Amino acid sequence: MLNKLADGVLGLFWDKKPATKVTPETVAALQTPAPINGNSNIFVPVVVTGVPDENFLNVLADALAGANTPGYDYLEYRQAVQKMVTKIPDECSRYNLVFDSVANLGVTHDTLIDSAQYYLDVLKKEEEQFSQAQTTRADIEMKRIFASGKPLQNTIEELVTWRTTLTSQRQGFDAALAVLRSQIQSDMNKIDQYLATPVPITEGITK
Repeated sequence: MLNKLADGVLGLFWDKKPATKVTPETVAALQTPAPINGNSNIFVPVVVTGVPDENFLNVLADALAGANTPGYDYLEYRQAVQKMVTKIPDECSRYNLVFDSVANLGVTHDTLIDSAQYYLDVLKKEEEQFSQAQTTRADIEMKRIFASGKPLQNTIEELVTWRTTLTSQRQGFDAALAVLRSQIQSDMNKIDQYLATPVPITEGITK
């Protein structure tokens, strides 16, 4: 299981410093596309548009944490790689060193890729549930508005306001989803790229 983190699983994907605001600029900084080499596991990185809603970031991170399986998988690997950032600046060396250190646990390239895909599937289910919830809520609200008996102009204004709220919520959710999904996909790209080209584990280590 994951070691306890100050910000839980969200801390693996989102730098939640008090002074950090969720802006398009901070989201853009998360875009780290890896080279595409034709492997079927390689993804074209997701483009994050809009501003992620931090509430939805927490909901999605909680879903990943709740789905974390016993044993060592992608989330534990990502956590270990992040902990080595200051000690091993070279990214390729960092990925390989962590991988070599857990080889005795039965961790392989394929188990990492498969478990990362598993977490992408978890996010996909959350997306489907959110879409269904929005559809259900929209139906209820529209029936309520039309049944209110208000003048037509007031009804139209209320519908426009509700549609604006719904759209804003959707954009915040989609952006939050893209933040997590893009980083998992980027990691899958890097696992394919770096673990296929092993390097000496001492390379890039800061004394």
